[in-house]
Amino acid sequence: MTEEMNKLEAEQNDEHGKVAEWAASWDPMAFASEEEREEAEIRHEIKMEEMKIRAAEEKKKNDIKMKRLKEEMLIKEEKLKIQLEKEAKARKIIEDKAREVAEAKARWERDLAREEKRTKSREKRTQLRENKLQKARAELEQVDETKRKEAKKEAKAACDLAGGDVWDACKKGNAELLRNFFIFHGTATLLEGKMSRCHHREEWGRTLVHTAAWWGHTNILRFLLTLGANVNVHDTSVTRTTPLLEAARAGNKHICEFLIRYGAKVKIKDSHGDNAFHWAARRGHGSLITTMLRRSEEFQGSHSTQHVLALENNKLMTPLDVATNETVQQLIKKELKKHGEKENSRKKGKNRMKAGMLRAKMVGKLDTGNEERKKR
Repeated sequence: MTEEMNKLEAEQNDEHGKVAEWAASWDPMAFASEEEREEAEIRHEIKMEEMKIRAAEEKKKNDIKMKRLKEEMLIKEEKLKIQLEKEAKARKIIEDKAREVAEAKARWERDLAREEKRTKSREKRTQLRENKLQKARAELEQVDETKRKEAKKEAKAACDLAGGDVWDACKKGNAELLRNFFIFHGTATLLEGKMSRCHHREEWGRTLVHTAAWWGHTNILRFLLTLGANVNVHDTSVTRTTPLLEAARAGNKHICEFLIRYGAKVKIKDSHGDNAFHWAARRGHGSLITTMLRRSEEFQGSHSTQHVLALENNKLMTPLDVATNETVQQLIKKELKKHGEKENSRKKGKNRMKAGMLRAKMVGKLDTGNEERKKR
């Protein structure tokens, strides 16, 4: 378009040069009479005027044409600029998506590696507990008959001297006396047999693990769990309370932490649909809620606490609904927001990674198809 404008301007300049050259070479005084000269001058003037008019009109047309060409050029430049901006934005979007997919994949790989590491650590701890369990049972059970009878006599004498029963020893936190009861009655009887359930009226159906959790005796719990007691056992079919629920009701933070370390599940509910977080919120134990969340994620994986604060009881109430004071409510809201952000981030990362992998598969298939067509 610039070349066309330059060409028009050159033609116009040539035309003006010809007119000027012709005008300079005209000599009206060279021929004819005076009248003819005057008439020739008049014709010459008329012709010059006509040429000036034509030149002015031509110049006006050329100016209009050049103006139109400039406008068209500006429009084209603007369109080209817009197109280039769109292409740059599209490239940036593609690059951003590729970077997001790469970051999501890297996060997913890190989380997977972290989860595998935690799983191995949990398996190692479980194996250590199993080894301790076998060793402890061997100490209590694998003795010859003579020594067993003597040990039982000594244990019975100690139990009779102390008075009360195994439940009283558990309440008091007397690990030595409790060990004597186990030597006398046997591990299987006190953990799985008829004597494994309390027959006291106010504590009917409880196990020794429930009692130790309620009264906050870590040493008793360690002894019982080492011998193979079930950490998630229910007391009765009526209440369906677990040791962790008892500890949460009592506000024993160190006991809850200990039970979770040994595999207690925070999502288990009682007969009313309440879990440990419902009881902690109802009793106003805010720090206990945070402790249970952190320890469960540490020892049982992040999946163990997913949506746990949003679980409803039989009355369709969450831990936030049953919280008794504003401090606990604010703490639960903060944890809900944190877990919601984690869940959204996890979902977005998975979706981005899936989209990126699908896109990579599609691109790979297209590239393979193009290569096959080229070979053909």
